[in-house]
Amino acid sequence: MVLCRRGLHDGRGGAAGFSVTVRAAAVALAIVFALAAAACGDAIDTPEPTPAPSPLVPSPTPTPETTPTPSPTATASPAPSPVTEAAPVAVNSPASDREALIAFYHATDGPNWADNTNWLSEAPLFTWHGVTTDDDDGRVTKLLLGENRLRGAIPAELGQLSELEWLALWGNHLQGAIPAELGNLAGLEGLVLGGNELSGPIPPELGRLAYLESLLLENNQLSGTIPPELGDLASLLHLVLRGNQLTGPIPPELGDLDRLTFLALESNWLSGEIPPELGNLSGLRQLRLNANKLSGPIPAELGRLSNLLELALNHNELSGSIPPELGGLASVSRLFLHENNLTGLIPPELGGLPRLVRLLLHRNSLTGAIPPELGNLAGRAYVSLSGGNQFTGCVPEAVRNVEGDLESLGLPFCQSGGNQGRQTTTPAASSRPTPSPAPTPTPTPVPRPTATPTPTPTPTPTPTPTPTPTPTPAPQSSLDRDVLLALYRATGGPNWTHNANWLSDAPLSEWHGVRTNDRGRVTELQLSQNGLRGELPPELGELSRLEILRLESNELSGEIPPELGNLARLRELWLSDNVLSGSIPRELSFLTHLEELALMHNQLGGTIPPDLGSLDNLRALALFDNQLQGSIPPELGNLTHLDALVLWGNQLQGSIPPELGKLSKLRQLGLAGNQLSGAIPPELGRLANLRWLSLSGGNQLTGCIPVGLRDIEDGDLDMLGLPLCAATGSARGETEDRRPATDHDVLVAFYHATDGPNWTNSTNWLSDAPLSDWHGVATNGGRVSKLQLEGNRLRGYILPALGGLANLTVLDFGDNQLRGGIPPELGNLAKLKELRLDNNALRGDLPPALGDLANLTVLDLANNRLSGAIPPELRNLVNLEELVLLANEFSGMIPPALGRLSNLTKLSLSFNELQGPIPAELGNLANLQNLLLEGNQLSGEIPPGLGDLAHLRWVQLAGNEFTGCIPDGLLDLVFSDFNRLGLPFCGTN
Repeated sequence: MVLCRRGLHDGRGGAAGFSVTVRAAAVALAIVFALAAAACGDAIDTPEPTPAPSPLVPSPTPTPETTPTPSPTATASPAPSPVTEAAPVAVNSPASDREALIAFYHATDGPNWADNTNWLSEAPLFTWHGVTTDDDDGRVTKLLLGENRLRGAIPAELGQLSELEWLALWGNHLQGAIPAELGNLAGLEGLVLGGNELSGPIPPELGRLAYLESLLLENNQLSGTIPPELGDLASLLHLVLRGNQLTGPIPPELGDLDRLTFLALESNWLSGEIPPELGNLSGLRQLRLNANKLSGPIPAELGRLSNLLELALNHNELSGSIPPELGGLASVSRLFLHENNLTGLIPPELGGLPRLVRLLLHRNSLTGAIPPELGNLAGRAYVSLSGGNQFTGCVPEAVRNVEGDLESLGLPFCQSGGNQGRQTTTPAASSRPTPSPAPTPTPTPVPRPTATPTPTPTPTPTPTPTPTPTPTPAPQSSLDRDVLLALYRATGGPNWTHNANWLSDAPLSEWHGVRTNDRGRVTELQLSQNGLRGELPPELGELSRLEILRLESNELSGEIPPELGNLARLRELWLSDNVLSGSIPRELSFLTHLEELALMHNQLGGTIPPDLGSLDNLRALALFDNQLQGSIPPELGNLTHLDALVLWGNQLQGSIPPELGKLSKLRQLGLAGNQLSGAIPPELGRLANLRWLSLSGGNQLTGCIPVGLRDIEDGDLDMLGLPLCAATGSARGETEDRRPATDHDVLVAFYHATDGPNWTNSTNWLSDAPLSDWHGVATNGGRVSKLQLEGNRLRGYILPALGGLANLTVLDFGDNQLRGGIPPELGNLAKLKELRLDNNALRGDLPPALGDLANLTVLDLANNRLSGAIPPELRNLVNLEELVLLANEFSGMIPPALGRLSNLTKLSLSFNELQGPIPAELGNLANLQNLLLEGNQLSGEIPPGLGDLAHLRWVQLAGNEFTGCIPDGLLDLVFSDFNRLGLPFCGTN
């Protein structure tokens, strides 16, 4: 894969090549995202999804032994203290490494891996799939088995691979705890375990890994607190713990990680205040603490993070005023503070943030006048202020053209003289659709590339043959030297991080970051993350033998010189993570040998030049997180070698070109965070190699999701709120009624939507056998009456068409891998008695339409990611006996209306985000036996009426904030956790 030296990732899981993680992220996701794992080299962060975006990791393809490993082998660890439980000398050999790998194979269901080539054979270890060894003594240096269908627990024996530099096991089905023995891997640089099912605490022993640069544990089920020992990881660049069940405070020790560029702790249960020590992380580019339970003020110290691109503190319980010091975030483009308890005024300093494109402050308790300084953001930013805030006065004239939700504030526009009077003119209509107040989901975030040598084992693609020289005499090496001198002077060479031998008489090949051919001509110029500041000189276009130009992660400003289009041999152009502005020069389309074009994380504007569609050899086009406008050129569909097309986080409009469906090699497509509209082209469903797709976050897509996209493993399709097109539907991607006419057709569509060919058991599905002979199907009078496919490895979405199975009484999809939302059409199943969707990855709100299931006796939705309020319409489930919603993300109050469920025997709402008191109406549930409410944010007194419930046997209330005393009627329960409440029984008062 061409980008296996640097990758982008977004979202949970991962994608090969130029990956933008996330969720993912994401998202983040960036995603994210959208950090999930990816397949190559140093990671590049992406905003979230995500969405995300898991980070990028080295490619799982082993490098042939003839390929030199660019990163130095870390054989000594000077920083951490000696490991007392050090393995015996016997492990320091290839034979002992082989034994550790064999133990790993057996522990993770090796016979059923997606690829286990040469494992357990006598072949050299470097030929075993996913294994890389060093050139000296054959010791294992990398174990890269992302998305390889690993199952089971990570064995402690991996801690014996003492020369291991990268351990990447993302996107599998690993369970159990992270072994503390991994803390023995003294030379480890990357630990990537995201997108699994790992549980238990994060081992504090990981704090001994002095060389660790990437610690990516996102989207697991990890619990407990964040070990403060992680603050000892002096080399750490990327710390991603999002999407777990972590609790407790953020350790202030993380403020000691002075090399950290990416910190993602969102979507956990973290509490307490944000440590002001995080303001010490001067190199931080993205800080994501959103979707936790953090409280207290926003530390003013965060305003010192001058390199920060994104600050996401939304969906917490933060209070106090917005610090004016945030006006010091000179690089920030996304500032998300919405859905907190913030009060006071909007600091006018926020209007002076030069790169800000998203400012979300809605759903707080802000007051006062809107500062006219926000008018400085007009033309480049979206601002959301409504929902709970109580602004006064009028909207300043200067703010009139700022895009956002000003019209929702109910305030007049100030008259031109500045008096607070009636609105004199209608606000200028936005040329783009108004985004949702929620933060723009992005593919799951991914860390940025660093200046350290990439650990990627993937070989560099063979360069395209050099074109025939033109009659013009080639410049001599002396001219190349002059060009380099011009670059040095234009970009503050004396202040570069590394400038060894520059301006000296040494050969150019000995100048830092320069490589030459055998004639002394410059072929590579790699000065990533090297402190370059200033504008690129046009003289760079005179390096006629240049093949690789990598200047990412500096502070370059100004425009991209069109003279770069003269670099006829250029294969890689990386200018990402700078502050470049202006438009993308159409002259870049002259670079006919270009394979990688990475311009993300800048301030580029204008449109995407259609001429880029002539770059026949391009394999990765990354333009995300800029300010690009206009439509996506259909000419990009001519890039037949393209592996990754990532355009999210811009201001692109119009429809998605169906021509993108011609990109047969495309593996990653990221379009989230724009203003795209219309239907998803069904042509995208023909992209057989597509593994990551991100379309949410500000786009206004309509219709349905093409059937061909149903198997996309990583992305954010579940966030679009669109149904899956029926397999027999038209190719237009619209949403006319396509409900199959028969139960048979519904099941066939369901099979395709949930990856039927890979189910654990699909006996007789799609055959001519009677439906009752299909695995998991029961019929009554020829109509489907039961659909029981629990634990059957279903993947994909729940089809709305299932609402047409009119005779269904039991629907059980528990313990699968379903995602997306619960279709409200399930509310049409009037005869349904049991609905079990527990232990999946479902998201979104609980449809009120489920309240129409009058015959329902069991509703089990435990262990998903469902959110929002519990709909009071559930009170209509008069026959309900079990309501199990534990381990989701439900918020708000427990509806008192649940007290009308007179047949309820089990009410399980534990481990959500519910607030307020226990409704006294629950004392009416005369048949209740189990009441499980632990791990929420409930408060107030325990209703005395609960003590009158004669059948109550099991009560769990810990992990809340109750006051008062425990009703005496609860004294003789079979089980309770009252000893953890710290409350007396009322009779003892």
